[in-house]
Amino acid sequence: MGIVLKFRHAAPSRTQYPFLGDLQPKNMCETNYRDFGSFVNMKRAVDSVAFGRRIAERRADLGLSQPQLGLLAGYSQQNIGWFEKGGARRPERAASALADALQTTREWLLWKEGPKHVGPRFLPPPKMLEKYSALTPEQKSVVSQAIENVDRPPKKKKRAS
Repeated sequence: MGIVLKFRHAAPSRTQYPFLGDLQPKNMCETNYRDFGSFVNMKRAVDSVAFGRRIAERRADLGLSQPQLGLLAGYSQQNIGWFEKGGARRPERAASALADALQTTREWLLWKEGPKHVGPRFLPPPKMLEKYSALTPEQKSVVSQAIENVDRPPKKKKRAS
């Protein structure tokens, strides 16, 4: 038994197409399956709970609070808490922004592969304050001047005409 196709504005066609049973192609235009046509399911699975634990671990290493991490990564404090509890359905979507803010790699956050820390090391604010308090007045002056110079834009060199 075949299917007869009829088109309104075309000449009638008697082309017979075989019935393929379960192999019959389905109309995927009106699908509710959101991942249709993507490669998301072909990638390695990510454990959301382990992902959240690694975020919390790295955040604690850097001495950051959830709101501070949220500002650095572009998320709210509630989102950071939700990630840390393992609530993310697709952690790979947020991994890049969080990895940049946590000074680590995306792979370490997702699968605990690669280096845990990348980039320059910074002291957490409480340790920085502790170290600054231990400096002599002359050393504090040097550090304060260096910090004040950071806010100023670099002076432009005059061009020789």
